[in-house]
Amino acid sequence: MQMPPNYGKKYAQDFEQLFVQVAKEFKTALVPAFLKGVADAPNPTALFQADRIHPTAEAQPIMLGNVWPVLRKLLTVR
Repeated sequence: MQMPPNYGKKYAQDFEQLFVQVAKEFKTALVPAFLKGVADAPNPTALFQADRIHPTAEAQPIMLGNVWPVLRKLLTVR
């Protein structure tokens, strides 16, 4: 998980690391940057609806690309 940069670098790093620690502790999967390529796009508002919270339909394939590699490992029969 990532925080917007306006929260400050240290806070953002601590926040991100917290999710990594919890995932390790509970042995869960982690998608480190769900909105990578969406929220950090050259024009970050282009892939969000007018509320600037919810991604647009055009953002969905990008988010799928972020989630699918992690989800696929969980769905693989072992």
